[in-house]
Amino acid sequence: MMFKWPDIPSEQSSAHEIADFMELHAWRDESVSVLAMSHAIARIAENDYGFDSPEEDENDHYSSSSGLPEEEEEVLVGQRLHDAYTEIEQRLISCGNTLGYPFEIETPENSLRMDFSESCNRHVVYQYLLLITRLGMGGNYRFSNISGTDLFEELCAQIAKSYLGNRAESFVFGTGSGGSFRDKITDLTRRVGEGAGAKDNISSTTKDGKLDVVAWKPFSDQNSGKLILFAQCKTGTGYRHSVTQLQPDGFCQKYIRQQPAVLPVRAFFVSEALPRTGTTSQVEWDDLATDAGLLFDRCRIIDYCDSLEDATVERIRTWTGAAAEEFLHSTD
Repeated sequence: MMFKWPDIPSEQSSAHEIADFMELHAWRDESVSVLAMSHAIARIAENDYGFDSPEEDENDHYSSSSGLPEEEEEVLVGQRLHDAYTEIEQRLISCGNTLGYPFEIETPENSLRMDFSESCNRHVVYQYLLLITRLGMGGNYRFSNISGTDLFEELCAQIAKSYLGNRAESFVFGTGSGGSFRDKITDLTRRVGEGAGAKDNISSTTKDGKLDVVAWKPFSDQNSGKLILFAQCKTGTGYRHSVTQLQPDGFCQKYIRQQPAVLPVRAFFVSEALPRTGTTSQVEWDDLATDAGLLFDRCRIIDYCDSLEDATVERIRTWTGAAAEEFLHSTD
């Protein structure tokens, strides 16, 4: 089980989870030192961070839970912290360096410092994605009368459009967009200019067919045969079982009267920052991309935040401010 704030990572937590943990602390406290994180990570291993643990004899050189000698425990903690900082360094690069990453690694002081600019859309979006990934909100993602999950689909539609580039179009297809499923299919084929409407035998209980966002790059001749993206969008960390649910060929066969001349490309958006370091991270990334399609994680989303609509950024800012006030700044 991946950690949710205000809980702490477990002993099994990976480097990218601890990196999120460090970012949340740096955001709340403006900065966090490597020493403070060393103590926090050590307490994770000892299982006494906010929990009762049995007292130990002063001559007992073993931790209460890991069973490792103190020297080995220190090495383990140091390695976990090093791996998390390496992960953060890769995020800095993947987000477009300081243009996109709202934290600064201060090497002389060995700390992670909040380096947030209110006028930087990428910084605003990064905070939102960090919160909606890690906050333990019990499934309630609505703040200031804004649905955080619907907002994520809105964001992803604009990121997909930005990724496809000049003249691209996109819209939110998922349940948050309203209307019946059949109406949505009809609207989809009208917008894209292919498909000739919805099939007649669509079940009235079908909601979205696992399709959340559609993006495409049209031609002036308006003929069939264009690049189309079908995307699924997931916040939080419990999305691994969903990566193969959206199948564009099956979707088109079941719901669209005439299959597009070029089969839509599958895409998958997640709010989590996926691992980018370690011996297994590339294999894990390749496996996930193979199952999910064109993969956009938190850092890739930030990388294409240049053309967001002002209204969307303002809703993200409002939602993030309200969520942080209730779940981040209220914890010690």
